Amino acid sequence: DFCLSRGLGDVYKRQAIFGNGYASGDNVKLFVVDLATGTLLKAINTGVSGVDNGLATPVPVDINNDRISDYVYAGDLKGNLWKFDLTGATTSSWSVAYTDSSGIPKPLYKFVDASGNAQPVTSRPSVGVHPAGGNIIYVGTGKYFELSDAVVPASPQIQDFYGIRDNGSAFTGRDKLLTQTIEFEGTATTKDGSTTSSKIRVVSNNGTNSPPDYGWHLRLLPPTNTATGERVVSQPVLRNGRIIFATIIPSNNICGFGGSSFLMELDAINGGRIADPTLDTNNDGKVDYLDVVSINGNYLPISGIGTDEMIKTPGIIGAGELEYKYTSGSSGSIGVVTESAGAQGEAGRQSWRQLQ
Repeated sequence: DFCLSRGLGDVYKRQAIFGNGYASGDNVKLFVVDLATGTLLKAINTGVSGVDNGLATPVPVDINNDRISDYVYAGDLKGNLWKFDLTGATTSSWSVAYTDSSGIPKPLYKFVDASGNAQPVTSRPSVGVHPAGGNIIYVGTGKYFELSDAVVPASPQIQDFYGIRDNGSAFTGRDKLLTQTIEFEGTATTKDGSTTSSKIRVVSNNGTNSPPDYGWHLRLLPPTNTATGERVVSQPVLRNGRIIFATIIPSNNICGFGGSSFLMELDAINGGRIADPTLDTNNDGKVDYLDVVSINGNYLPISGIGTDEMIKTPGIIGAGELEYKYTSGSSGSIGVVTESAGAQGEAGRQSWRQLQ
């Protein structure tokens, strides 16, 4: 990735930021390199061993809208979510943002499953603003880059998707996070009587009255409580108060397309089910009250749509009140999902790229 940040004498420079690679043997580090000269400006050392570890793609964040990166967030294979502080006027002051009482760097949060085992991070996070202050870092866990990752064991580790609040201090513990679960998965009947053509999901909506203090997590576990090896290995998209991400579920079937996926869309603040219909469930080209599905006698909006191939982060095209999410799958096909655009404020320019 690249960013603008403060250099010596408060001179602003274009810089590349990246980790030192998986299984490098050295400690996990964030490198900051001057793009103009290739000079290494700083290698920020986390102090954590890089053996069987490595930093995933980082995301720079500008918190005061001056187009200068202030902080960088990135996860690693040991489940650590790191925050790096680049606010200092000199490179010597750039460091891991949080330390313990002995001055040893520590992560903002450590991702672990219900048994306390580390959950790897291999995707770039997305970052938003918490309504009560601070940032929310959105990222899913799981990996899919080694040969062994394509083989689903009999009892695969359960992964999660997280929204972690950074309010100025590090913390630990899954018990501090609001939990959301997948309440329904399968085909269902919409309000107009049609049956969904794909598997759909309905997610819980816990904690709708107030934003969670520390954040939330969604367990990637079907209602059957049978782990499928589902994971997140691509960057989520934060858009109009919603967090959008793709999961992958590898398959041991050598004749298939590698596996399947779900395209998920959740409330960005609490990770729960969005109150209004968002997905064109009945395939009529519209998103309205007919797109709710009947679940145990109640009509509920859906939270995800399944595919028969593995997909990654969708491309999004807005069209007024609707938007279209395009996905390229492992079968070579291009899929499209029609959705409502949600609440659209005056967001302004969200990103930019300099071409030379």
